[in-house]
Amino acid sequence: MMNDKVNSIMRGMGFPDCETGTYVTMLRGSIAIQIKEGLHRRGATFWVDNSISYEEKARAILEVDWEIAHGYSYRTEAIDGFDARNPWPWVGDRIREAAMKIRIFWRKTILRQRNPYLKAIL
Repeated sequence: MMNDKVNSIMRGMGFPDCETGTYVTMLRGSIAIQIKEGLHRRGATFWVDNSISYEEKARAILEVDWEIAHGYSYRTEAIDGFDARNPWPWVGDRIREAAMKIRIFWRKTILRQRNPYLKAIL
């Protein structure tokens, strides 16, 4: 049952069932853990370039998942920007953004925590 759900999500993300590369296998394991935690469906990852290999695509997805799991993102309420009649959603977004930047600084600088999936840019 669990493998069926994992394979279904992986197919929805564009990965064939027969793909067994290192990062693809790690992504399957990550999705299995997320399913245990309540994941029901997942987007099609259209933001990842389809001209790259399945391994690179899986690595890119794992990179983003790691950053989300470690607080490198924040919830946005003021999608349309600042509204003078109701500035509080915008103010809340700025506070959450500042908190995220502090978390990133703390984890990168003090804890020396790095994303293991981040590809070095030379």
